[in-house]
Amino acid sequence: MRGRIFRVNAAGPAARRRPKITIQCGWLAEAGFVPGALVQGLPERGGLAFRLCDECAAPYSGLARHTAEGGGKLFQMAGRTDGGSTTPVLHTSGRYIQNAGLSAGDTVVEEHGYGLVRLRRVRLAPNERLALPAIAKDPATGGRRVRVRLCGKWLAEFGFGVGAVLSVRPGPGSLELRVEPPGDPVPLVRRARREGTKIVQMSDEPHGRNGPTPFVGMTGSAIDAAGFGFDDVLVVSCSQGRAVVGRLGPERYD
Repeated sequence: MRGRIFRVNAAGPAARRRPKITIQCGWLAEAGFVPGALVQGLPERGGLAFRLCDECAAPYSGLARHTAEGGGKLFQMAGRTDGGSTTPVLHTSGRYIQNAGLSAGDTVVEEHGYGLVRLRRVRLAPNERLALPAIAKDPATGGRRVRVRLCGKWLAEFGFGVGAVLSVRPGPGSLELRVEPPGDPVPLVRRARREGTKIVQMSDEPHGRNGPTPFVGMTGSAIDAAGFGFDDVLVVSCSQGRAVVGRLGPERYD
């Protein structure tokens, strides 16, 4: 199961900066990663794998030797207490992350199952970002529907600023968004009905900081036609006045 998208951080003084990984999510406990648990971090192609070490596994000395031979590190899960409850925190740093090919600022996609958390690096162009589909409730049936949510100040650089009107055209496994010129909305609505597109407007993200943050959330027939699933990772590629949203394929991972 995919969990989230984040950037690798850095730790240590400027002269000795090293990559740092911190994951604090409620699902960690469900996956067995509780505070105090022993975790083995090992590099793998294009990222890192964190495996939960069972108490009945091989003696610690053998596990430590195997981990060192694989270029990894053993560490314990931490915990953060807030309001009487403790949230597991997976926190690790060190040269072994850098040796795995991850650097501060890299974008990684996290995937997890019981006893395993995997980080996979994705190389993105300057005009690209990743997004995860959200879950929306269908007001008519009460069922779950996929919601595509685009947000960020970077969108304004390509004309997708607060207030911009967009036409959304679905295709197999993709969405194409175009910024429409200002003017009479009636011809635009007529064209949208004729061509099967959807009209949406960029708004200001309610919790945005340091000024307006362009935001748009989309559900409905256009999203259904694109065929996005809840576990998909989406790539948003922008050019001036145009954005294409598609699935992240295996060829994009390192």
